[in-house]
Amino acid sequence: MKFLVKAITGFLRGQQGIGLMEVLVAVGILGFIGASVVAALSTNYRATIITDEKVTAASLASAYIETIKSSSYNASYSNVVENITVPIQYNVVITTECTNDADNTESFTENCTGSETYQRIIVTVYRESGKEVLALCTARTKK
Repeated sequence: MKFLVKAITGFLRGQQGIGLMEVLVAVGILGFIGASVVAALSTNYRATIITDEKVTAASLASAYIETIKSSSYNASYSNVVENITVPIQYNVVITTECTNDADNTESFTENCTGSETYQRIIVTVYRESGKEVLALCTARTKK
């Protein structure tokens, strides 16, 4: 037992403390780790915001598409989707393009009369700032 006490006290007497350079290196390492954690949290926060925005826009555009699909064939669908509530920070634009030749994509025009056979309906969701978030497209044929 005396041997153990002598070994511990001898070990402790031989220590001279921590030098300034060791403290600076330790603080530098801790600072680097802290900055990395803050950067990771910031990136995660931005990714969460973008994902939430895309999910909201997809849900909104899907609601528009489903409402349009369940309505009758029209030249314009702006009056069909009036009962869908759009969040304040979003705007939705419905573009209807028509043609009688669905194989020729260049023949689609935005001037629809309702007598055309094929329609391409594009629902685009924008942020309040004008930034496009999502666009969904569907096609209809006259029965």
